[in-house]
Amino acid sequence: MAGADWNVLNTVNIILGPSPPSRVSFTIPLLLVDKATNTLGGTRVVSFTSASDVSAALTAASISATTAAWLTAGFSQIPTPSKIKVAFHDTAAAETLSAALTAIEALDTDWYGTAIYSRVAADIAAWAALIEARKKIFVAQSADASWLDSGVPAGLSAIAAYERTAVIYHDAATAAADLCWLVSRLVWDPDFQSAGWEGQVRGVAALTTALTNAQRDFVSGNDCNVGLPFSSAGFYVSPGVNQNGRALYEIVSGDWLATRLSEDFAFAKLTHTSRGEKWIVDGTGQVEGLGIINGRLQQGEAVKHFPKGQTRATAEAITTADILARRLRFKAEAQIAGDARVFVINAYLQPDPLQQVV
Repeated sequence: MAGADWNVLNTVNIILGPSPPSRVSFTIPLLLVDKATNTLGGTRVVSFTSASDVSAALTAASISATTAAWLTAGFSQIPTPSKIKVAFHDTAAAETLSAALTAIEALDTDWYGTAIYSRVAADIAAWAALIEARKKIFVAQSADASWLDSGVPAGLSAIAAYERTAVIYHDAATAAADLCWLVSRLVWDPDFQSAGWEGQVRGVAALTTALTNAQRDFVSGNDCNVGLPFSSAGFYVSPGVNQNGRALYEIVSGDWLATRLSEDFAFAKLTHTSRGEKWIVDGTGQVEGLGIINGRLQQGEAVKHFPKGQTRATAEAITTADILARRLRFKAEAQIAGDARVFVINAYLQPDPLQQVV
């Protein structure tokens, strides 16, 4: 029989750190469809991961032929999206768009950009107002000829300064220019690549009636986007702006930074509490916070949200009010990296030889 020993003097307590947090995705699009022709098998939100999924859903009669064509075009983008979510709006039950969005969000908020089945101005305006209050973006499609002259169409005047809504003009309502453009841009994960919002869109037919140069200029002057031939691309969407005339990549970069910093600080605080530690309201606490912010700013520079060397973070002086509120305040600044779209080349030709530059 073993005798007594002094091993009781050693106590080892294992305290596991918190599990890694889930991260908000910026790469998943959501298409809203009418339940009258798209039952989705009775499920409010369905994820499609390939064109084969789309074919199976069409065979099962859970989506319409139009929706199947739109989704198939969406999956024809290069790179191919990993997922497109589809949710229904129950028009037969006189469900409002607001009620539909509430029902969708009760089940699934893991999507960033959205497009809708309707081309009606009232529906576009209503959905845009809902998305404007969320950290998401909406691409609408309109065939209103008023885009081709001066001023936003009367039915869409309410969205004229919206930051989270972009409109693409296409004169064929059955074209999926909105979904395909959205998919072609969201396929680039902003954690690894800050993508511009101009570019080639596949699977979308050219405008039925070609635009004149004046009409093209009116479209862009109205902060509307349109797909036209460019180089070897048959359908190239430009200028890549929202209804406030701002480049959409600015909205995405801002959402990315705000979301990731919020997630980072929450996880850092959780890590402190899991160890029974305080995050002290003092210089040491500020240094930790600055490390988190600078880490994300440096990532933003690396993936081209921001130009190299054009970011900084500072800690605000701690006041009595901060101490009482148990608060640390910081200031982060960054220049958004611009995406060139206009190029001017002046070529000087002369009969004499060029002088060599020493």
